[in-house]
Amino acid sequence: MELKIYEDQTGLLFPHHKEKNEKAVTFFNKGVDLYIDKKDERIIIYCFVLAHKYLARDQGYYIVSVNSDITYSIFNEFKKNATKLLQDLELQPRHGDMDNAIFDNLDKFDLKEYSYSGTIYKDIDIISDIIYKEPDLYLDYRGSDIAGILTFCYQLLKTKNVKIAVSSEEIKLCNINILRNKKPGNLCLLPVPQSRF
Repeated sequence: MELKIYEDQTGLLFPHHKEKNEKAVTFFNKGVDLYIDKKDERIIIYCFVLAHKYLARDQGYYIVSVNSDITYSIFNEFKKNATKLLQDLELQPRHGDMDNAIFDNLDKFDLKEYSYSGTIYKDIDIISDIIYKEPDLYLDYRGSDIAGILTFCYQLLKTKNVKIAVSSEEIKLCNINILRNKKPGNLCLLPVPQSRF
């Protein structure tokens, strides 16, 4: 699994600055913690991490992976490789910080040891069907805790083609926008405006 790391505000490849990623800048401006673009067996992952080098102040980064083969433990592999990349660059993640809640729990997105029940499974079938029939709709889902977000993502990724963002504000760059750190609310389906993403 090949990973790249970009500075969040500039979108420049870190530490060489020879390549720019406009999506990283957009995601930073929209407060995106995690972006997943799954199409058939290809998956693109952008994950935000807050980290620092030595005694310097914290800075945000996006770790990016493009994979043409989805494995059962794709998120566990991503987290393991991302942690190694950060160590190689002498960057220390700010573990326990609310801004790193998704990065800290990324390996759990594979859900191999988790079993959740509830109405979320009924909702997923409906959502998957709508995404398939109406790709120009997006859905806002208010996830109040990490367990709900994990389960929701895990079930959605069973859908063949889907774009998911976990963010702190509403965005229209994907099919599914999971709003984290919000009170639970109803699912809301809205039309997606045409976007360059």
